[in-house]
Amino acid sequence: MNPSIGLVIPAHPARVRNGMLTRAINSVCVQKLQPSELHVTVDRRREGAAATRNRGLAAVQAKWVAFLDSDDEFLPQHLERLAAHAVETGADMVYPWFEPVGMTDPVGRFGQPFDPVQLRTANYIPVTVLVRTELLRSVGGFRDRFDPAVLATCEDWGAWLALVDAGARIVHLPERTWKWHQHGGRTSGRAVQGDAA
Repeated sequence: MNPSIGLVIPAHPARVRNGMLTRAINSVCVQKLQPSELHVTVDRRREGAAATRNRGLAAVQAKWVAFLDSDDEFLPQHLERLAAHAVETGADMVYPWFEPVGMTDPVGRFGQPFDPVQLRTANYIPVTVLVRTELLRSVGGFRDRFDPAVLATCEDWGAWLALVDAGARIVHLPERTWKWHQHGGRTSGRAVQGDAA
């Protein structure tokens, strides 16, 4: 039995205009396992990725939530494989790996099991996870990436650390299920950087 999944795609107006958001949504349309909800949240007030992602998270009614950045895309098996792995392992959060497009793998941890000690020194989990909705909400969702309490990098990192502190079972799916695009307009979560500026 497949779990219900709400999918959140944060974006900003430039991604609506330049076609990247359309590409991301098209990759959702060809999923073997379709999400029960799709929430596209557009950052029109320059709040940044954390606040925009949290607005989408607040709207999700499904038991599970998945995330996709508006400049990346899922491969057709992405949601199906994450959902199956969550059921198989009893995980609270599953993170897969990616096909790097326009770059080499900047993280280099494909296939390595989840390591909470390593996560405290550097974030190696991209945001394309599947996680229990209420659990992510209960730890406060995503943090502003420039909050010193989040070690000043990656707005998703603070969420993962809070999940670890809450005792969440986090597992890695050692499969490449999405494409991470490198391009000159990357924002790194900031509302005043890249093509969001």
